[in-house]
Amino acid sequence: MEERTRRAEEAYAEPVQMFKSITLQRTARHKCAVVARVMGAMSRAAQRRVGEPLGSDDLLPLLSWALARARLPALLAQLGFVQTLLPERLMAQADGFTFASLAGAVHALKQVAESLATSESDSV
Repeated sequence: MEERTRRAEEAYAEPVQMFKSITLQRTARHKCAVVARVMGAMSRAAQRRVGEPLGSDDLLPLLSWALARARLPALLAQLGFVQTLLPERLMAQADGFTFASLAGAVHALKQVAESLATSESDSV
């Protein structure tokens, strides 16, 4: 494993493990709480690595990376569950930001997967 990748794996191991607990949560609000804790842990780990706090735009790629590493089953179903069952009044609060961050990270992963599938089919 490349040294840079190994260091990233070590630095972000805790948030990746935290993400895995999202499948155990029974409510949309609890799933959002897991994502919020992951985002906080990712932000703290990144700050230790780069020495300054990250903005939400910088956190989104890390969140996508952590989702990919967590290898969550039925990721789109998890997202749909939160979107459908999170009360609308909470969408205008912190849970809404958390949901939007999760949705953005999932969307980024979908784009990467589609891009890889397209490039593989082009090379055949």
